[in-house]
Amino acid sequence: MLSGVEARTEGPQHFAPDALVLERDAVPVRFSGMVAPWPAVKLWRGESGLQRLISLAGEAHVEALVSGGDRLAGDMQHLMLLGCTLCQFLDGTLERQLAQRQPPGARGPLRLYLAQSPLLVAAAGSDGSGGISTMQPLALHPLMGDLGTPALLQQVPLSQVNFWASMRETRSSLHYDPYANLLCVVRGSKRVFTVPPSCTPHLYPQPLTSQSANHSPADLAQPDTACFPKVEAALPQLRVFELAAGDALFIPEGWWHQVDSSAGTMACNFWWEGELSRRMGGPSDSYLLRRLLQSLVEQQKQRALAELPRCNLLQEAPPAAAAPAADEAAAAALDPQQAAAVRLLAAVTAEQQAAGPGSQPPQLVTAALATLASGSAKALLDVLLELRRMHPQLAAHLLLHGLDPAGWELLSACFERRQEDLAVAGEAAEDAVSAVCDELYSVVDRQQLLEVILHRKAAFAQQALKVVLATELTGCFDT
Repeated sequence: MLSGVEARTEGPQHFAPDALVLERDAVPVRFSGMVAPWPAVKLWRGESGLQRLISLAGEAHVEALVSGGDRLAGDMQHLMLLGCTLCQFLDGTLERQLAQRQPPGARGPLRLYLAQSPLLVAAAGSDGSGGISTMQPLALHPLMGDLGTPALLQQVPLSQVNFWASMRETRSSLHYDPYANLLCVVRGSKRVFTVPPSCTPHLYPQPLTSQSANHSPADLAQPDTACFPKVEAALPQLRVFELAAGDALFIPEGWWHQVDSSAGTMACNFWWEGELSRRMGGPSDSYLLRRLLQSLVEQQKQRALAELPRCNLLQEAPPAAAAPAADEAAAAALDPQQAAAVRLLAAVTAEQQAAGPGSQPPQLVTAALATLASGSAKALLDVLLELRRMHPQLAAHLLLHGLDPAGWELLSACFERRQEDLAVAGEAAEDAVSAVCDELYSVVDRQQLLEVILHRKAAFAQQALKVVLATELTGCFDT
């Protein structure tokens, strides 16, 4: 068993009252015994269970997924389907026919799987809001007499109800669905491997232009990090769920999953449009894309700030020189790290100033600020105020020329953090932070400084956007 993020499980007494709660939380949830009362859980057991299925819908036409390998590929490129009756699938007729056609030396028996065989679909022109009674029944619909609809889906406009069956052990390919999904096991067992949509860049997804953009060649059950090294980055987010007969699993829209099924496993699942899908397909699509990109850029900016290099302020700073008594008294309010930071910023900024116009902001400045900010926002702001008091010209140069895009983003974040800290403490946060800004920025022209801030923060956002596009669009296009 692979270890991963702790899986959430609910017992019968904690079943969610409706699907909206599940959609809002957007994490997989296992419901132990949710569908145990269904007649199918008892009636479909053993050989007599197969005979019952045959009696209900044995002549129904189905399409079996065929594979000669360990995994059943559901992508269009590798898809192999064979038409047969449900009876021929269940009683082994189709498997025996295929075995007779296998060439000598074949590595093993062909594996057959009924995947996504529809029982009910939403009627044309219907939004499914009338429940299962208004859905269009298909050939396997008679099986619904032994199944049911979980209470949490009673008010959900369902898109499709499917039947799944595997007579041998099977493993599906890794994929996601454009639907919210409730998977219900009625016979046998399943092991479901899931990772969130945020892992997509690590999973080698098929191109968006392909007919199987929701499939990946990666294997979460037996990761091949030699062929797919990026998969390792997704494994800390892996959640593994064990489902026995009577259990159900909610899989949120867009979550990657692959499923191991024991021999003789049967299940049904319910698909419905999740909140994101309900919003798509209209005039707001461009707006949604823009907002999603903004959200990803903001997340990348936060990651970039968290990953900024740090430095040892006490080692990097020049030794303290003799200072007037007044300066010593002011500096005494700072701790040794802060005092060292003032000396370091002054020395590095003086070097940059001496280098003349066009010199790049020193990386050591940003490292020093990141080191201070990792302690508290107040620690960083106190250092800058002390630099402004002791070396006003150097402070002015630092503000206008010495901070790179990451440095300005970090400083802006510190002002926001300081305001939040003061608000929590019950102080006049906005006035206090404004006073710090006024004092710190008094050594420069405010309009000139505003232009610098906007330019540097925009540059930082552009860097983040490039990372987002390079990461999120990996594998989106055919090469």
